[in-house]
Amino acid sequence: MAGQAYRQEQEITLTNLQTITPNDLSILLQKSIGNSPSPNPSTDTKPLTITDTLTTSTTAAAAGESNTSSKPKDLAIIDVRDSDHIGGHIKTSRHVPSATLDARMPELVRELQDVPVVVFHCALSQQRGPKAALRYLREQRRRLVGGQHEDGRDGAAKQKVLVLQGGFQEWQEL
Repeated sequence: MAGQAYRQEQEITLTNLQTITPNDLSILLQKSIGNSPSPNPSTDTKPLTITDTLTTSTTAAAAGESNTSSKPKDLAIIDVRDSDHIGGHIKTSRHVPSATLDARMPELVRELQDVPVVVFHCALSQQRGPKAALRYLREQRRRLVGGQHEDGRDGAAKQKVLVLQGGFQEWQEL
């Protein structure tokens, strides 16, 4: 029976990755950075506008940094676009070009191990974003030894790893 559970865990593929819609990510991001909407239920589900969530500083984009003063502790957005990153990005996102993923993946898994939700995206989230999420999950699993992380922490706490549906292009349409 344990072998069967192990086999089920190994079957992470591109086709069974979980996704999140741009609207749901916008709401999650809004809650994460403390911009809680008013108690009125009709405005609680209103997504952030593109101006609220998009930073277009080419200096920050070129440096791979977001222009934000408050990064959420319970959400990480990983932008794996390469040169197409210049021109805008999701506020609080972290730019990790797909060309550097293999070298940076162990570091990324270590840095984000305590973040409950990690969202990957590229321009359309058809290739680079899903592949990056898959690599991340595989590296995360590789680091688990006997149900614990390499540093001895319990590995039972599950992190949600998601792909932004439609990628940055659909995000811009909000």
